[in-house]
Amino acid sequence: MDLENDLKQLQIESHYLQSDSTNSNSAKALTKLNIIITIIMLSVFAFAGIAYSKSKQNDINVISVDRFWRVFWKTVAHSEKNQIAQMNLNLNRMVNLPSCNSDRLNKALEVAERFEGSAKLTAAISARIFLFENKEIKTAIDRMVKIKDENPKQWEKFINSQDLEQTNLSEKKINEVAVTKSNT
Repeated sequence: MDLENDLKQLQIESHYLQSDSTNSNSAKALTKLNIIITIIMLSVFAFAGIAYSKSKQNDINVISVDRFWRVFWKTVAHSEKNQIAQMNLNLNRMVNLPSCNSDRLNKALEVAERFEGSAKLTAAISARIFLFENKEIKTAIDRMVKIKDENPKQWEKFINSQDLEQTNLSEKKINEVAVTKSNT
């Protein structure tokens, strides 16, 4: 009987160990399942966020391109009214827009060429294309304009000194040319 009781006791203990082991394994599996579900949900939210962000970016790009063309048409209107200062201000705004690129500027030039009396407009757009493609020159001009705005008297002195130097150089070249022509 002792052996029988020991055997029953072992069966009961084995049953409880199996139950504990099953409960423990179930808890581990449930924890893993919860982690996997959380990762899947986070991935779904991340992909949804990325898709939403891309659609918003596309909307922003469309708005930016529309703004470019609105400014262009304002420029055309100012050109037709012979309001050159306003035309140039709008062209500068147009070139500084984030959606501005060489292709759009060239397309704007093609459109501007269709209008009668648009010689000033096409020349101005051509100049902007040149400046857009040569950023160093545009930066130098921007610096000169800034200096002129900040200190006009000093700028005027600088310009006057440049005119004198250019005149002196031109006179020297004329004299040199005249001398060489007389020698020939």
